[in-house]
Amino acid sequence: MQESFVSEQEQLRLVQLGLNRLYKIFERVCGRCEAERADIRELGAALSALGAAPAAEPPAWLAVRGALKTAAHLATTMGETSIEEMDYEYGAGAKILLALDALGAYRELCARLSRGLHGERAAAAAAQAHSAAAAAAAALRKRHRFALHCCLEESGVVRAYALAALQSLHSALRAHGAAHAHCAAVWTDLHSALAHT
Repeated sequence: MQESFVSEQEQLRLVQLGLNRLYKIFERVCGRCEAERADIRELGAALSALGAAPAAEPPAWLAVRGALKTAAHLATTMGETSIEEMDYEYGAGAKILLALDALGAYRELCARLSRGLHGERAAAAAAQAHSAAAAAAAALRKRHRFALHCCLEESGVVRAYALAALQSLHSALRAHGAAHAHCAAVWTDLHSALAHT
């Protein structure tokens, strides 16, 4: 049981590290998508300013001005539209955060259990020199077994949370893909709007 406890602890530590990395990557991707949307909005404002007509303009400027106004409207409109983002309240993001919380709590439980078992073993070794050591050692072994059993059962719960988080990754990746596809479509539409100039 002790070997299972140590093995389970190590496996779940690695799962926690992996999920934590994924969470940080998704946070950075969300930040980049939001920054790109802000850039598109700013581009729309800049194109709009460039598309403002001076009092007298040469004929070549008329065509460019019309294209700039169209592109500015596209950038402003598409930069303001909402895109699907990772749901940190109910969706994939929430499942990852919940799994990370469960994994963190499990690691704390294991650390407390290890410290407690170590202290009790030391106390039992010291008590063995005294007369009632056999009964105390037997009770201590039962407590250790029960504590390890409870911790191993808890690891099953933690694994269920981690599995749910991993199974929700497809929706997180879909959301990020849709956000990037939306931004790519904006750039393509802007290119088309300005192509004839």
